[in-house]
Amino acid sequence: MAIAVPGCIGKLHLDGGGSSNWATATLQSTGPNTCWMAFWSRNTATGNPPASQGFSVAPYSSGSAGPPYYHDSTHQVAISISNGSKQVGSAWYN
Repeated sequence: MAIAVPGCIGKLHLDGGGSSNWATATLQSTGPNTCWMAFWSRNTATGNPPASQGFSVAPYSSGSAGPPYYHDSTHQVAISISNGSKQVGSAWYN
């Protein structure tokens, strides 16, 4: 699935780790601005605060988050992106 703000496109790949239970995330800057992404993971069974990893990409470039996150019936993943002035977040996905 994908989300966007002006100049930035973020994608959450629910089968990106080589398995349907591993998620990865990618971010692309389509304009002259830096883009930021946070890649989130939470365990709904424990209720602990979500874990996250964040990164940015330079103008007109793209990049990927670090290690994949596991997702299943109790582990959920999400992404949020920003162009510095506008931010948007995805839903949580199992």
